[in-house]
Amino acid sequence: MKKLHRFYLLVVASGLLGAGLALADGMDRMEGPMAARVSGQTQGSLHHGEGVVQKVDLIGGKVTIAHGAINSLRWPAMTMGFTVQDRKLLERVVAGERIGFDLLHTAQDQYVITRIMPIQ
Repeated sequence: MKKLHRFYLLVVASGLLGAGLALADGMDRMEGPMAARVSGQTQGSLHHGEGVVQKVDLIGGKVTIAHGAINSLRWPAMTMGFTVQDRKLLERVVAGERIGFDLLHTAQDQYVITRIMPIQ
C-alpha cells in the first residue's frame, strides 16, 4: 500500500513540475501587451543609464557600453551593445568616454538609445 501511495505522489509531483516548466517556458515567449504587463515595462517607456563606452560602430549605428544598474528596467550592471535611434548620436562618442544615455523600449521589444550625454 505504501508503494502505491508513493507512486501516486510521484505522478502528481511530476505533473506539477511539468506544468510549472510549461508555464515558465510560455512566459519567455510572450510578446505584445501581455509581455509588457508581465515584465512591468510598456512600449514607448524611456529609461536612463550611465556607463563607459567600450566600442563605437558608426557604420552599423551601434555602441557597446559597460553600464551600471538600470533600476527602472531591473537590469544589473553589465556590458552590452545598443542600436542608436540616429547615427549622428555617435559622431562625438569615443571608446573610454563616460556617458549618460536614454533608452526607448520599442514596439519590437528592443531598447534603442535616443540620447547620449558626456559625463565629466
